Amino acid sequence: MSAPLMERSKEKATEVFRMIPSMNAASKQVESMIDSGTQTTGSDNVIRISRDGILQNVVNADGFGNREVDYRSCNLCPDDMGLAAVDETTQVEKPVIKKPLYYRFIKRVFDICFSACVIVVGFLPGLILSGFIMRDTGGSPIYSSERIGRGGKPFKVYKFRSMVADSDNLEKYFTPEQLELWHLEHKVEDDPRITKLGRFLRSSSIDEFPQFINVLLGQISVIGPRVITAEEVGYFGKDRDCLLSVPPGITGLWQTSERNKATFESGARQELELFYARNCSLKTDAEIFLKTFKTMIEGTGK
Repeated sequence: MSAPLMERSKEKATEVFRMIPSMNAASKQVESMIDSGTQTTGSDNVIRISRDGILQNVVNADGFGNREVDYRSCNLCPDDMGLAAVDETTQVEKPVIKKPLYYRFIKRVFDICFSACVIVVGFLPGLILSGFIMRDTGGSPIYSSERIGRGGKPFKVYKFRSMVADSDNLEKYFTPEQLELWHLEHKVEDDPRITKLGRFLRSSSIDEFPQFINVLLGQISVIGPRVITAEEVGYFGKDRDCLLSVPPGITGLWQTSERNKATFESGARQELELFYARNCSLKTDAEIFLKTFKTMIEGTGK
């Protein structure tokens, strides 16, 4: 490898490390590592760079995984999703950055105050509604199922029951095509298990009222990515830690934008959820909160 080419490789490698906040300390070691082809290890990072300027392995606590990146011909093009494109096929993931303390504090205070008000105001109407749900579904008015919360911690999420009591018997109600779609998206069009009252509860998002109990318990937030199952976490691949770095929410970017179109299969839903996880702020949360009322009024929920 020629001296000019080696110099450019060193400059590119150093540039990439300086773009990654959690790797600033490592950037100071890059030039000497390229020259010597040595490996350095520490509590947070394992970095190995070969003599020809190829970063062979990067592993750290922020979620980097094994990959090989040739810095001799890379072009860095950060996009809106917090990724930097290398050549045309390789991507360097932006590490998960902990949200500012003031943001987390204000959001938690809002969660407690707002959810407490909703529960107090909606307790009596909710009690009356529970009687109609029991009659309509033949089961208990509150339904719970396991979901994955912040940091990968499982918890039980609560909802008003909108399906028949034996809804877990999928083969009884689904066609083979619907069953296949259910295993992929956990949602099907015109789900035969949903009752008439249940369809109204879902379209108006009233079925999610009991989730304010989860908010008070600190398991979810009013605003955040939609709660998902352990199986659905797998759709986010290497970005799972980014998604789970923020608490899920009753409403969010996916629910108030393309909620009926964005799917796991197309990858559009992952993009929406990850965009929020990487860019959430008080302003973003306020915009989503206001859009939620529009969604409820238009009845576009499912």
